[in-house]
Amino acid sequence: KGSIHSAAMYEGDRLRYPLKRVGERGEGKWQRMSWDDITTEIADKVLDIFEKHGPGKLMTHTGSGNQSMVRLAAPYRFASLHRCG
Repeated sequence: KGSIHSAAMYEGDRLRYPLKRVGERGEGKWQRMSWDDITTEIADKVLDIFEKHGPGKLMTHTGSGNQSMVRLAAPYRFASLHRCG
């Protein structure tokens, strides 16, 4: 179990920076984005969801379940931040 994480960490084709899909789904066309640009875009979309549907309507994906409790909790924490402000 631990060796697969080390292998994935050093894979040659691992993601090292944010990518945004620019083509149709499944087309394999991606554009490299800066961290600032992509986090701003995500934040804008989250705000759009809150304005259109109200707080508490953001669906989060927590991954495969093969994660530590800390990594599993991060998406839930992100989705609940609207209640903190």
